[in-house]
Amino acid sequence: MMIHTDTRKIGIFMILLAVAALGVQTGARVPQAAPAAALLPVAFRATDASGAPIPDLKPGEVTIKVTGRARAVRSLDLVRLADEGQTGTVAAALPPPFASNSAADNGRAVYFVVEDDSVAPGREAEVRDAVGAMLDTMSGRDRAGLLVMSHGKLDVGLTSAYDSVRSAMAKFDGRARRAESTNDTCVRTVQTVGILTEFLDRLDPQSPTAVVFVSAGLSLPSAATVQLRNSGASSGVSCDLRRDVYDLVGVSVARSLADLYVVLLPADKGIGTSSSVDAEAGIQNLAGASGHGLIRLGQNVKTELARVTRAASAYYVATVETDGSDKAGTSAHVDLKVSRDGVKVAARAEVAIPKGAGGKGAQVAKDLLRVATAAADVTLRAVSQTARGASGDLVQVVIFEPADSGQAFSTAAVGLYDDKGKLASSWVAQPADLAARTIMAAIPTKAGAYRMRVAVTDANGRAGTVDHDVRVELAKGEGELLASTLTLGAPTNGAFAPRLQFRGESVALAYFEIYGVPSSAAVTAVIELAATADGPASTSAPARVGNPGNDGRRIVVGQVPVAALRPGEYAVRAIISVDGKPAGRVTRTLRKLAQ
Repeated sequence: MMIHTDTRKIGIFMILLAVAALGVQTGARVPQAAPAAALLPVAFRATDASGAPIPDLKPGEVTIKVTGRARAVRSLDLVRLADEGQTGTVAAALPPPFASNSAADNGRAVYFVVEDDSVAPGREAEVRDAVGAMLDTMSGRDRAGLLVMSHGKLDVGLTSAYDSVRSAMAKFDGRARRAESTNDTCVRTVQTVGILTEFLDRLDPQSPTAVVFVSAGLSLPSAATVQLRNSGASSGVSCDLRRDVYDLVGVSVARSLADLYVVLLPADKGIGTSSSVDAEAGIQNLAGASGHGLIRLGQNVKTELARVTRAASAYYVATVETDGSDKAGTSAHVDLKVSRDGVKVAARAEVAIPKGAGGKGAQVAKDLLRVATAAADVTLRAVSQTARGASGDLVQVVIFEPADSGQAFSTAAVGLYDDKGKLASSWVAQPADLAARTIMAAIPTKAGAYRMRVAVTDANGRAGTVDHDVRVELAKGEGELLASTLTLGAPTNGAFAPRLQFRGESVALAYFEIYGVPSSAAVTAVIELAATADGPASTSAPARVGNPGNDGRRIVVGQVPVAALRPGEYAVRAIISVDGKPAGRVTRTLRKLAQ
């Protein structure tokens, strides 16, 4: 059943009541974007000689050809996957502040790919230390994954729970042979490079990814094709190592928009019959195809891997307009150059041509609730929260906004799917809803676990979706105390404006509702800010608790200072007391960005 719900008619809710409690009006509206020619985003990395991202490229310094034809660069945006000050911090065990389909919101994605067949038994600790050193440089927004090659599948998928990667590495065993012939090394190299190439080809080409490949050495192809026969090879397999085997890796790197960093475990103890010189010479070919220098594990491993993390911290998105010769739904060759000296560029070799503006095939958001496929041509972020409606039933409120400040939505819809995948309830935006940059959808629903999908389209017919698992329930405290989800916002032009993340604000407002407490009870609340959900508070302040309404509902509004916070994620906690005794709490993750 498709429902459009007017939040004013259900007698709630959080943001609207918070506005009333503060005695202010809602925030400003933004105009709708007019239809325009379809835009083609082209992502690329630009780094200096040290591997650090170039932060100040101008559109005039970038030239782009699509299918051999020059295109004017309409915009150039630097997407920061990590803010200054985040690198080198230990990830806090906090839930994400919101769901998003934007790489900039989700932080860096780093895969560790370990060739265990090249690591001699007894040297595992060196590899574990290297992986651990890089994890130490990542922030809580970043995600890490692990593939040990002989296992044939991901040991750990992308996750911000770094302990799962450390636990998997604790079980890592080196499998190098004590006596590996030249032919065996060749066979291993062909298999390893094939697996690595296939892995790169499977990466999402829309999401820049860093791949850290660790090996103790690979074979070096000769000037001609290497034709090796058995000659005592224990594998019993003839090896044919083509000259271009490493070049194919470079093709996959360009196609996937991945950064491949090759890390050598120095063979000072040797593996098999291959000399350390031969092993290093072979892997140098792979490093050359990756476009990055070879990293050798040693005393400077932390410095070297911190450089990798820094290089992966940002990328650019240039937009050009499509023309009549571009065929929607196909791929086109892209040639991108930067005129500034000393800038190293890594860009995809091909991009997908998006759908044009309007037309018979234009998408609308409500249709995206009926399909399983995700869309990321329009980026957005969304957060959901539970409150009690005027009739006492539960209401799930979804707040969402464009991830791109210059973006506007033409259609929007939200759906909640039950544990059987059935669309249980939904909301479709009306034109008045879309006039606001930050949009609120209120959906009456029953308690339980759901998958939430927020779907949007823009004036060009491009689509974006965010999927996120949610639980519709009120927070339970002592006795009969119940509380809504904590909502964060900021005072803007005298109004309470919801915020999904913070940048230049001086304070963050925290709002929630309390239910079930007798009207005669004395209720107080304190708003705290902490580095972790259960860690000590760095600051705290009493909140304002309103008098109970006719239905017993109490509105709570407090604030915490955020201007001096370093970039990162923090826990905002509301501690509730009834008649002087602790009775419950609600928590929300706050993200602070660099100004």
